[in-house]
Amino acid sequence: MEFPPGWSYQLHCSESVDFSTVVQGAVDFSVDEGTRTLGPGNCVLVAGTSYAWSTKHGCRLLVVMLGGQRA
Repeated sequence: MEFPPGWSYQLHCSESVDFSTVVQGAVDFSVDEGTRTLGPGNCVLVAGTSYAWSTKHGCRLLVVMLGGQRA
């Protein structure tokens, strides 16, 4: 997935399990506990928690999403 400069996605929660790797650029990954800036090679696994994304300068992510269902 490629995101342009200034792109953001509000805090949300999905039922999928998402594995994301930053391929190019930088992206801010936010959860309730705070925000981390991720760069090339950084990975994040999201499973049933609230999170948000934003990028000041644009980025490219490799994302694998596995369908899920809350128990």
